[in-house]
Amino acid sequence: MNAETELKFRLAPRKLSSILRDGALNGRHSDRSEQALVSTYYDTSKQKLRRHGLTLRVRKVGDRYVQTVKADGSGAATRGEWEHDVAGARPDLTKVKNTPLADLASKKLPRKLRPVFRTEVHRTTEARRVRRSQIELAVDRGRIGAGRRSRLVAELELELKSGQIADLFRLARNVERKTGAELDLRSKAERGFQLVTGNGAGAQYAERVELKRELSPRNAFGVIAHSTLRQITANADPVRDMD
Repeated sequence: MNAETELKFRLAPRKLSSILRDGALNGRHSDRSEQALVSTYYDTSKQKLRRHGLTLRVRKVGDRYVQTVKADGSGAATRGEWEHDVAGARPDLTKVKNTPLADLASKKLPRKLRPVFRTEVHRTTEARRVRRSQIELAVDRGRIGAGRRSRLVAELELELKSGQIADLFRLARNVERKTGAELDLRSKAERGFQLVTGNGAGAQYAERVELKRELSPRNAFGVIAHSTLRQITANADPVRDMD
């Protein structure tokens, strides 16, 4: 398992290019690369994986197909991620043995899985050095599509590759101050499912908060605060629309 620690922002499409300009943000930068990413997300007709806090996607990267299982982050910027190469565009459940999806992977599950939505994104990445931390900056432009419905993708991801999470937030604050970017804690998967169900446009209500008995007070506060922040950021557009 890889622990993915990231913050996600949305920007006006016209401002995305300024993110990558020299001197736009603090930190030394290098190793810029560009990729076309086409990702198909799978679930059952009753969204069994989603109800268990899991997402399953197969992404085409050049000539490769990469299958990824992700788990909810339990109220944090960090969440579990398991990646394996697969032979084609369909999920291969023989690759999920050491992931949370293994408990759901019955013999019937492969027949029940179906594509739910797809993302087509052009991604530009750049490595940033902030103090002693390595942070990957990724600018995504593209669309999420589900049947006849689609939604624009214009976002920035900051992922901590190594070092201190404080440096990730240090860079994030600088991004917000200099570009007007807005924190958006929804993943592409979450936005895709909202597009499918039509539940993403209006006011977003508080989600159920589950606190495990073994959590320390500090970590329990983190779960509650993260849930609150998700609700605030998800309601930026409804507030603008006077909903």
